[in-house]
Amino acid sequence: MYIEIFEEKPRAKKESILTKNFLIGIIVEGLVIAIMTMSAYYVGLNNGGEATASTMAFATLCLSRLVPALRGVFKVVPLSIELLFTIYGLALANLVVIQTLKWVQTKIKRA
Repeated sequence: MYIEIFEEKPRAKKESILTKNFLIGIIVEGLVIAIMTMSAYYVGLNNGGEATASTMAFATLCLSRLVPALRGVFKVVPLSIELLFTIYGLALANLVVIQTLKWVQTKIKRA
């Protein structure tokens, strides 16, 4: 289980939840994710067309981490590098298994 410990002092009762630093953090993270997503779209567009571009942008957006404020809403936790590689490995395994099944199906139809 992942437990995050905050060393910050509690905010003042009248202080807004949306502090300047918090908003700047959200904006910066959002811009980084947007830039990476648009970059993925551009690379896909130049290497396979609009469908590839859309797929790459969507995958990049999905794999981008959520901002900490939304982790509780979606009930997600930060993942270690090992777990991220596991996700990528499983996604790749899906591709291999599906293509193998298609190949076997084609061979059976020809027989």
